Amino acid sequence: MTETGPEPSLLLAQSAAALRAGDLGRAETGLKQILQQAADHPVALFMMGMISAERAQWPSAERQFRQALASAPDRPDICLNLAYVLRAQHRPSEAIAYCQAVLTAAPGRTDALLELGKAQQQMGELAHAESSFRQIFGRTVDSWGEISLAELFNQAGKAEAADALLRPIAEKRDRSAEAQIALELQLGRALKAQRRHDEALSRLNRATVLGGNRDIMLECANVLQHLGRLDEAASVLQTWLDRAPDDMTAHLLLNEIHYRQHQDDKFLTSYESAAAKRPDLPHLLATKGHHLLKVGRGAQAVEVYERVLRAAPEDADALSGLARALETVGEIEQARRRYHTCLARYSGNGEILESYAGFLLRQGEAKEAQQLSEKAIAARPLSQGAYALLSLCYRAQNDAREELLNNYDQFIQIMDLDPPDGFGDMQTFNRELDAYLASVHPANEGDYFTQTARGGSRINDEMFFNGHRLVDLLQPRIAGAIRHYALALKAPADHPFVSRRRRGFSYAGSWSSRLADCGYHVNHIHQKGWISACYYVGLPDVVTEGKDRQGWIKFGEPPVEFGPNFALRRAIQPRPGRLVLFPSYMWHGTEPFRAPQARTTIAFDVAPA
Repeated sequence: MTETGPEPSLLLAQSAAALRAGDLGRAETGLKQILQQAADHPVALFMMGMISAERAQWPSAERQFRQALASAPDRPDICLNLAYVLRAQHRPSEAIAYCQAVLTAAPGRTDALLELGKAQQQMGELAHAESSFRQIFGRTVDSWGEISLAELFNQAGKAEAADALLRPIAEKRDRSAEAQIALELQLGRALKAQRRHDEALSRLNRATVLGGNRDIMLECANVLQHLGRLDEAASVLQTWLDRAPDDMTAHLLLNEIHYRQHQDDKFLTSYESAAAKRPDLPHLLATKGHHLLKVGRGAQAVEVYERVLRAAPEDADALSGLARALETVGEIEQARRRYHTCLARYSGNGEILESYAGFLLRQGEAKEAQQLSEKAIAARPLSQGAYALLSLCYRAQNDAREELLNNYDQFIQIMDLDPPDGFGDMQTFNRELDAYLASVHPANEGDYFTQTARGGSRINDEMFFNGHRLVDLLQPRIAGAIRHYALALKAPADHPFVSRRRRGFSYAGSWSSRLADCGYHVNHIHQKGWISACYYVGLPDVVTEGKDRQGWIKFGEPPVEFGPNFALRRAIQPRPGRLVLFPSYMWHGTEPFRAPQARTTIAFDVAPA
């Protein structure tokens, strides 16, 4: 007689109870036993998908939900969870199709309308998303329609509308804790974007009392930084990392604070604490190694990478990081061997290909570096770093393709903007904007170690649609300039810059820098952009007078480690009211200046949409 395991119905009940209790491992064990007996069991497959989604293992979740749907095609809950997973993988058009299929069978179903609205929002169909959310108003105890529309308003820069929508319902008592936390988060964001930081913090603290979550904790830290309470912001981030030691965003934010405050005894220690708790995650210490390289501590980085590799000999980040670190301390042949070994193991890894290409280029081996740069582009076609390296490879070989790729005359464009509505001239507008930015830039703080500015300050949050009234008045002029610039681009259809042009665009980031005497930006590129730009607000006299190109923006010159043979290709004199646009892969930086006045700019990256 063959012994059998527990009945599937019992295993299913036990697994469901474990899942509700948050014990994913126990739930998974029971479900796997069910699937060994019945591989197409729709409920077991569905619950396995829920576990994968909870772990953010999106491809696995998608596969399991699709298998469940094949066994039970009429289950709307499977369709909607599949839509959620597709949206998590940035495939909103597919998610919309599943939501609409559910709504065809059950018009007005609230969870389907909610998921549909979120997918439409991700698609950029904001009017349709708003319509979907409004259909849910008043139909759920938790007010998810109102909360979701407020999130849409916040993301669209309509903070006042989000505030007005949520405030009348904020004190409702019978809402679930999850929904109340979401409401307080969106209300806190709306208040922050109106620069009502004390009120925003109060709302976020209320959510924290209810249990909080990652978004709440990160927003609390953000608002505390706006209030100049950096030690408290660091404490909030550390508290979150105690709960989620693998949250790399929180690690970065925390260590930026330590670095800006010159707290060398605390800088990068969070990675050590996290690695002690999660020794199974080699990327924690590998990231510490990357940051050590960023601040010029190559010998320390070597030690950290070697520690990682003793525990995880095949870790790609540590292998390539060690090679770069060895190069920085002058161990060139050891670095070469490490790169060679790393590439042999990870021949299709775009980051490793770029790193090795940079090494070869710095050693004067441009032809070999070009071959790796081309492979890096094939692996990651949108990598701005790979194109930046390729341009240097072309130049080192006197290859005319460098000019075709960069086209410094056409692709760098200067636009002197008209004054925003309500202002008669740009001089008046920029004087007022400069005074405002001076009031919101942090004082007496050090540089951000991951940023390019040296000797100045940076606002730690987005500039566009974030409560900066004068910036928002300027934004339509900037948007018009971007559209004009993109439409005027001329190049072959397969050009890596021009071929990315679409009907629309979105902002991939916006910030403000305020450089002090002797300040400058190191030469760099923008990995996350397509078009990058800088708008000049206030400038020292030595910049506007053109003395020795002080404070000018320069193009075509890479970082100093690439050697002296790559001179700048073009330099542009800033003027208040001037916007300079260029490809994100183009090397650029600024000349230092000597003056008591600040050099104030707003910069941003644009992505096609």
